[in-house]
Amino acid sequence: MTEHDHPVDDALRQIAGDPTPSEDDRRIGADRLARAIADEQRPRPWLSRRSTFGWAFALVIVLTGVFVMIEAISPTPTEAAIEEIAEAAEQAHPMTIPAQEFVYMRSEVIALMIVPREALEGVEYQKEFLVYLLPRIRETWFGSEGTVQIRTTSQTPIFFTDRDEAVYYQAGLDQQDDIGETATLITTDQPTARDWPRDSAELDGAIQEAAATDRGLPQTVEYLDVALDILREPLAPPELRSTTLRLIGQLPDLQIADTNPDGATTFGITYQAREVETRQTFTLSPRGHLLSEQTRLLESNPQFGIPADTVTFTALYGEPVVVDDLDHP
Repeated sequence: MTEHDHPVDDALRQIAGDPTPSEDDRRIGADRLARAIADEQRPRPWLSRRSTFGWAFALVIVLTGVFVMIEAISPTPTEAAIEEIAEAAEQAHPMTIPAQEFVYMRSEVIALMIVPREALEGVEYQKEFLVYLLPRIRETWFGSEGTVQIRTTSQTPIFFTDRDEAVYYQAGLDQQDDIGETATLITTDQPTARDWPRDSAELDGAIQEAAATDRGLPQTVEYLDVALDILREPLAPPELRSTTLRLIGQLPDLQIADTNPDGATTFGITYQAREVETRQTFTLSPRGHLLSEQTRLLESNPQFGIPADTVTFTALYGEPVVVDDLDHP
């Protein structure tokens, strides 16, 4: 007896007849099955929209989180530019002074001078202050034995009015300023340069401690002034120079102002100085040497009678070089 000859099967066949489907039955059954499968696979409109929205919303949340995370860890353009300069400064060889030689540095500075009316030797003057710009050339030789020679030449002042110029010479201020004269000082009695820490956190604290607090300037500007003073030092070691640069790059509101074809980069910050909007810029060489500084009044200063768009301070610094005498750069 085979499995198809089972008595139960025989009884079912007697009741239901022959269950073997015909070709038409098979075709109809296959069509129904295909339609049923298609109905199950077809997305329901309400479910499709909800699922799509849910996935899209989740994707937006994920991408937003990734974007915020990238923004949080990515350096600003200013930080990136200064970091590149700091890395180059870090790799530079320390500036050393060979025996019997000198490190020479030249700077050209134009600074704002303010003289109260009481100091004008009795010359009649309507304004409370006489204000003018005084250009000076300063040359410095640092010797290997601690000898320092400083040569300063005062040049013709720059005045805002003809009356200011006349009062200046009548009061004899040209003699006080040594206009047209070159003064030379040779000394070994120089204040010891401050031993700034190399660690970033310690240097940051030291700069904050040294920053002035009584000039009515924002803390960021006072911090920047001390940091730039470190960069002005031609013998600052590479590690100190690079750490200082990185701290400058983290200052708020500091932005890239210009990039020169020679690789030098200018940075700037705008702030309020005694209620006068002021713009300060400085330029760094690709190796982290301070090349120039400038302070410009974007608004007029009524207290001192200074018109808007006046540059009140300019400094141009040459990169330090090694020379073998005190007479020539």
